[in-house]
Amino acid sequence: MWILPSDDDDDDSEGVLTGAMKDLFVAGVSAYWDGVELELECSDDDEPWNPDGTPFERLPSPERLVVLARVAGGLLDRDVPAVDLTAVDDAAVAAIFDCIRDRVDEEIRSRQRGREFRVLAASAAREALPNRLDGYPRVTSTDREAWDDLLDALADTVLFDEDFAEDPLFQDLDPARAADVRRAAGIHEDYFAAAPPLASPAAIEAARAVLRRVCGRPAAHRI
Repeated sequence: MWILPSDDDDDDSEGVLTGAMKDLFVAGVSAYWDGVELELECSDDDEPWNPDGTPFERLPSPERLVVLARVAGGLLDRDVPAVDLTAVDDAAVAAIFDCIRDRVDEEIRSRQRGREFRVLAASAAREALPNRLDGYPRVTSTDREAWDDLLDALADTVLFDEDFAEDPLFQDLDPARAADVRRAAGIHEDYFAAAPPLASPAAIEAARAVLRRVCGRPAAHRI
């Protein structure tokens, strides 16, 4: 994971999202959190959410809640230790941006959804991408392709790459060959192999406490 460095060496915000980009990411985390809580209420905790998805999407709901809090804390709270560079954590960041993309799409399809996520995305882009050659869509724009391109560019300011998407390739290789390919690609040994976090009742409640703090919400979730 890669965050744009601060321009001020003494700025204690270095390593976390700030400004409009933080506002957008908080909204995405909050929306994704709602979905996971709904899953916990309605589904089998032990079942993978998406067996064919990314390393993060393949986790059951409790584990995804814990990872979501770990990533959100690492990117939004400078008092939380930096997030490790693992496939699960990187895929979680990508999933948050996908959630933002879904909310933008819902706003476009339904007039009753308002413009909240388009306003946040446009503001974040003007701060994070001040010299963007393609410009910025108006907050009233219903051009899905323009918003997709903008959100891709914003995600690229947080994620250094999308190595996590190569997970199926490494699963199909024998261990020695997979190690060679990882080294050639500059991917560290534990990137794909890191074990998912334990999702004990205590860990889940701790995750909710982190999410309440970084999202500024007093309740566990809102559906």
